[in-house]
Parts: sequence; C-alpha cells; structure tokens
Amino acid sequence: MRKFFNWDTVFLSSITLIVLYLTVVPILVMIFGSLQSGLPGSWTPLTINNYIEAFSTPSLYQAIFNAIIYSLGAGAISFSLGTYLAWLTERTNITFKGLIYSSVLSALMIPGVLFTISWILLLSPRAGLINIYLRQLFGFTSGPFDPFGMLGMILVSGIDDFYTPFLFMAAAFRSMDPSMEEASITSGAGTMTTFYRVTFRLMLPASLAVGLLVFIRGLEDFEVPALLGIPAGVYVLSTEIFLAVRRPPGDLPLKDFLEAECRSGNLGNHRALMPECGAFVQGGLAELSSTLFPTVPLIHSEKATCHNYSTDTITALPIRH
Repeated sequence: MRKFFNWDTVFLSSITLIVLYLTVVPILVMIFGSLQSGLPGSWTPLTINNYIEAFSTPSLYQAIFNAIIYSLGAGAISFSLGTYLAWLTERTNITFKGLIYSSVLSALMIPGVLFTISWILLLSPRAGLINIYLRQLFGFTSGPFDPFGMLGMILVSGIDDFYTPFLFMAAAFRSMDPSMEEASITSGAGTMTTFYRVTFRLMLPASLAVGLLVFIRGLEDFEVPALLGIPAGVYVLSTEIFLAVRRPPGDLPLKDFLEAECRSGNLGNHRALMPECGAFVQGGLAELSSTLFPTVPLIHSEKATCHNYSTDTITALPIRH
C-alpha cells in the first residue's frame, strides 16, 4: 500500500491535476461555447451552425494563408539569425561572447509590443525618424521605408524572436562532440565541407525541433500582426480572432447590442464614444495609429441609437465589411 501512496505520488498527481485543470478545462469550455446557438454565458440549444458560418467565410482562408506565410518567413529569419549567433559563440573563438549572451537576454526581457512600437517610431512612412532623416538628406517625397504590411511583419518578427532559436541551438552546439569536426578537418576536409557533412547532420534533429517551435510561435503571434498588419489590411488568424470578438454578433441588431452594453456599463470595453451615456473612452491604439500613420483610415464610424439618442460609435481598430 505504501508503494503506491507516498509523497512523490501525491506531489506528481497534484501537479498533473493542476496542469489538466489549466489546460483541458478551458479548451472544453471553449468547445462547449462554440456549440451554443446564443450569446456566451447563456444556456441555449447546441448547434454546429457556428462552425458552418466560420468555415464558410472567405476571409478565414485568407487569414490562414497569411498566417502560414508570416510564420514561415519570420521563422526562417529568426532561425537563421539565432543559429548563426549560436554557432559563433559556441563553435568559434570569437571575442565578446559574454556581450552576445547579455544582448540576447536583454532582448528576451523586452516586451514584443514595445519592440514593435519602436520599429514604428523609426520606420513609419511619415513620422518615422529614419524616414524623416532620409527625406531631408536625399530629398525623397515619401518613405522610403514602410514597416506596415506582410514584409514588415516578417522582418520585425524575425529580428525580434531571434533569441528563441539562439538559446536552443547554443545548447545543442555546446553538447556536440567537437572531436568529430576535428577528425574531419584532420582528414583534409575544408570548413564548409565539415559543416555540411558533420555539423549540419549532427544538428539536424535539434534544428527541426527549433524550426517547428518558431513556426508555432509565429502562428500564435499577435503584437506584430496587430500593429503592423491591421493598418495595412493584412490579417492573420490571431488578428482575425481579435477583430471577431470585438464585432457585435451578426444576428443581433446593432441598436439592441449598444443599448445592452450601455445599460451594463461595458460600452467602454469596446472603445466607444457615447456622450449621451456618459461613457468616454479614448482608444489608445487609435490615438497611436493616427499619430504614426495618419494616412490610414483606422476609425470606423457607424450611426446607432442608445437610449433613443442618435450617436456615433467609434472603434479603435478597423472593421471590415
């Protein structure tokens, strides 16, 4: 009896139950909510119409395609940059290795949204510091750099996430036996031949694992697609989900939706300006967007009624029709 009931078993069982509760329960709740025919939180008959409506939307497949392209491009840049730095620090006698490690750890501590905003402040078409300097220096009428769009998303995300492959590949290079490379060079093989025939083959399992990791991280990334993709009309899965939960339900009249939100006091969560309801919330992203890229129409105004008053609802991010 004591063989099965000891403190190790109790500890492992407790950890397992906590992990299951934090992972499985939210997934089950999300699946159950997706099968309901009414608003979230209400008990309504189960249906699969939500899935039919979602998968019959053409924008979903475009978002999936954009997400794959974005993940592959950003993952290739981050993997190449991180692996190269890991190879320099672990397999060569380059100086200032400690500086490289400290730089990687510093980049790891910087939030992704702050990193993205910094690139916007540098490369924004009209207000970017680098673009302003280049226009004054060379007389350009616009640009010349524009971080908004798929190419900017890939470059910014690839540079931002280089620390993930660096940390994993550095550990893999460190654990590799250098005698195999030394034997190859002693046998007369050159540096590149040794790399492709020895180093690359030894690192292939770790490279595939890290490549899969950075690809998945690209699929779930939100900060870069939200700040650089939405203003340019480039939507991925994460931004599609974000915009979908901000829209009123398609089968609920906008008037009823706004009245319900106004009564409950939750209208501010939708970044709306409703002076008659006494709720004024300033959209942070809208203010930032109008400052950094004023040529992009980010404000969508739509006539609605709240407590019999005619008002304008203003959202901080664009809503496509």
